[in-house]
Amino acid sequence: MLLIHAAAIEVIRAMTAENKILLLENNLTDSLNIDELDEEIFQSVLALGRNILQRILEKTDRRLAGLRDKEQYRDKGKRTTTLKTLMGDVTFQRCVYHTKKGFAYLLDEKMDLNSPGLYSRNVCKLVVETACTNSYRDTARIISSTTGLSITAESAWRIVQEAGAQERERLANLSRKAKNDHAEGGLLHPCSV
Repeated sequence: MLLIHAAAIEVIRAMTAENKILLLENNLTDSLNIDELDEEIFQSVLALGRNILQRILEKTDRRLAGLRDKEQYRDKGKRTTTLKTLMGDVTFQRCVYHTKKGFAYLLDEKMDLNSPGLYSRNVCKLVVETACTNSYRDTARIISSTTGLSITAESAWRIVQEAGAQERERLANLSRKAKNDHAEGGLLHPCSV
């Protein structure tokens, strides 16, 4: 976690507050009303966030590459992937490694990037919570209009199905442990992923 935090601080410190504001001002058009201005600022901030996240992910991946056990993780080059976040799609490159068990991405392991379809956990949680009270079509519309991400009703359905499968597995594990007298306590939000 320290590597990720250090990378984030470095990227953000590289931009002064004035540079961030100038970046936003320079990317704005000559909007005539508050709604257009509001939307343009929102989209600019999302774009800035996606850029910062991309830089942090790639810098963290480079650091992990330098710290890895070269005997255990043989570098097989970089692969481009896209993480779907609340800010929108973040495309970045990460190193892939060959291990005795197959292929591995150290960045995925470090950042816990194992959600369905490479959606961030925040997106998955928001979709599941929204789908608790709305149809999948309405869920997709709500997510698409309130975040930087555009999803379909089918994507919302898949995320909810995967969350349900994970919850069933979690409950089955708790049940097995309880039967063996190794129960663990703790309650989760019913819509958590």
